[in-house]
Amino acid sequence: MEKIIQAFFEGFEMTPNNYLIFCVTFASFCFLFAGIIKKGGDNSQRALTWLMYCLLDSILMFSVLKTTQKDGDGFAILFGSSICSFVMFIILACQKKSKWGWLETTVAGLVFICIVVWIVKGPYESVRIGIISEIIVGTYLIIETVNSPRCNYYNIVGYLLFLLASIISVINAKDYSLPEYGYAFSEIVITTATIIIPWLIHHQARRFKKKNGLY
Repeated sequence: MEKIIQAFFEGFEMTPNNYLIFCVTFASFCFLFAGIIKKGGDNSQRALTWLMYCLLDSILMFSVLKTTQKDGDGFAILFGSSICSFVMFIILACQKKSKWGWLETTVAGLVFICIVVWIVKGPYESVRIGIISEIIVGTYLIIETVNSPRCNYYNIVGYLLFLLASIISVINAKDYSLPEYGYAFSEIVITTATIIIPWLIHHQARRFKKKNGLY
């Protein structure tokens, strides 16, 4: 894992905190993998969507590494997320779920914008735009989960572990600069909302139906 980053950033060394954040992130995705494989797939999940997520995470990760000069923990959760997004792409591609739609086009556009911003304005601005892009994607995930809740054991545990990885990343941030804690903090908010908001909406809907004899 360390050698992958060293290929781009000579002299880089992983710290114990980096490994911990990466491993918790990887564990969170393992439950999502298991949910898709065991349950036979989710029709709302598409391979090319996850490929675009992988590219977006990767660009943000390299922007963070370039900005922090290889010294910090802000990249570790992104490293785990980018690798796992690519694995998810392979799993869904094997299930022949490779449709291209407006979501993929939107994320591809965000990826392109991040690259252009890096070239024109530098990596720090690319971090800023990258985090905004991740928030846009995360907001879509919340809406999608409300409309089509994924309340199985695998997804819930996966979300909770990713929340834990985000919290660890924020706690271990070397400072409160945007590259160090920005992505992880935004994911704390998004992941918490992804877990709580759909549950509250559907719980209230069940109570309303039960109260009015609609069951």
